[in-house]
Amino acid sequence: MNEGKGMRGFLFLALAVSTQAHASTLSGKTADGCSYKIINGQYLTTCPGKQAAEPSPVVAQNSAPVNAGRPIGSYGDVPVRRNFAAGAPSQVPAQTPSRPLSAQVPSITSSIEDESYNSGSSIADDRRERLKNKLLDKTYAGLLLGASNMKNSNSGSGLGFGLNLGTNIDDHFGVEIGYTYAKQNLRLGLAARGSNVDLGTPGTAKSDSELSSNLITGELQAHLTDPLKRLRPYIGAGLGWRSTTLKESRTAANEVQGTPASGGGSLHQSALGGLATAGTKLRLSKAFHLGFAFRYFFPLLRQDARLEQPVTVATGGEEGQSPNETKLSKGDDSLTGSSQYQVLGGVSYAF
Repeated sequence: MNEGKGMRGFLFLALAVSTQAHASTLSGKTADGCSYKIINGQYLTTCPGKQAAEPSPVVAQNSAPVNAGRPIGSYGDVPVRRNFAAGAPSQVPAQTPSRPLSAQVPSITSSIEDESYNSGSSIADDRRERLKNKLLDKTYAGLLLGASNMKNSNSGSGLGFGLNLGTNIDDHFGVEIGYTYAKQNLRLGLAARGSNVDLGTPGTAKSDSELSSNLITGELQAHLTDPLKRLRPYIGAGLGWRSTTLKESRTAANEVQGTPASGGGSLHQSALGGLATAGTKLRLSKAFHLGFAFRYFFPLLRQDARLEQPVTVATGGEEGQSPNETKLSKGDDSLTGSSQYQVLGGVSYAF
């Protein structure tokens, strides 16, 4: 009976010791193949096949047992070990710039300034291109006023005025059509023709005829600057058609000098010729500009001069031939077929 009680007590004691030993000792394996044991709250590891190295003071300090003397309650209580057998990461970590931040700030600022400058330059170029296209698309019309002279008249210049209409083809070329009218008084000594009376040198006394011309031109202009420039010099060339009239003035007979009356006849002639111009345009605003030009018209093909006798009206209302014939002749076509110079200026409006 006493032996049975003693055996039961021994079994209870062994069970208690085994339970306590199991409770105070835990073991297992880590991810890198090492074995660990937790004995009385201390975490111990063993890595077979690896030679233990003497830890440096920093490593020894970092690998000191955590929470020594008390049970592990979370993942933070377990120290992390480096796996030397693991491969290097495939992604290269970003490297820290070697220059200090103070040295990097100017380059960033410069980059921002360059980008801002390029953006502003691009905007300015776009605006310039739009303005240039707008000016090229415009058509202009203007008024002209100046002096005109027939080369063979030798009597100075007369007053001329006209109109022009033009547009641009591209940055440097444009076309223009124009019309001008000019008239100048001449002293040809018509009263002395056919008589023995000397009235002096032609052109030194009162005029006895007038020479008028109507000139229509078309020309191609080559500008030396682009449309955005305020001053645009140009040279041009083209063709023109001109109608010229030399008209005799009516005069009464002078019995003292023995000169008969002049009948008032006229000489007409048309010509097709070339045109050479040189000038400049000064832009005052987007819509208005001034123009100055020198123009030279030279006949290439001339129509035969047509002489017209004066016509008088009788008292009864019937038209008849004047008894006094005109003193003009077809030989005067050297005037009506002469080259012509013009110096003109004016203002134009673009629309």
